[in-house]
Amino acid sequence: MKVIGEKGQAFSTFKLLIAAIVAVVILMILLSILGYINFSPRNQPIVSAADALKSAYQTPSQLVTSQKVTFTKTNNTLARLTVVERANIGISPEQVCLSLGDFKNIKNSGFEGGADGETVNKNAITFTRPNSSQDAKLSVLCYTGSDLENLVGSSTDAIYPKIDDSWVSSCDCVSDPDLAKQTCCLIALRVAAR
Repeated sequence: MKVIGEKGQAFSTFKLLIAAIVAVVILMILLSILGYINFSPRNQPIVSAADALKSAYQTPSQLVTSQKVTFTKTNNTLARLTVVERANIGISPEQVCLSLGDFKNIKNSGFEGGADGETVNKNAITFTRPNSSQDAKLSVLCYTGSDLENLVGSSTDAIYPKIDDSWVSSCDCVSDPDLAKQTCCLIALRVAAR
């Protein structure tokens, strides 16, 4: 049986030290590369809208505003069906109104969802500029459909005068007598402060 001497033990310790240094260098390179990739889904419109919808639904008549979200080529659509499914709070897509909000009057904003200047209340809002991105925030307000319109706008009783009443006026929840009795939610795009 051959016994490893002190020289052999020192060499294996040295190899182990070199392997540890190489591993740390590789880890640092990988972490710096991964730092350029955003793994946080919170800035994705659908994820952020679903989170804000859950929060607003639990606190009716309280305006919930999301953190900044980024619409890009790959995250370019805010669809009410997807938001409702992801939020999983027991409401139907018809109980959610989508609005261009602040972007309603911004020409060439890149957002579409209805005729120019119209409030959007059907299906989805899409960002249509494939080679750029647009930051926004999402404001969500939930209340009984018939009373949702009274919380916003220019009336003296409005709690949220900075939300234009036209953002919700064409919403199904306001005009449909059956939906007007249920809790409905407005999701409006807001300009994200730089």
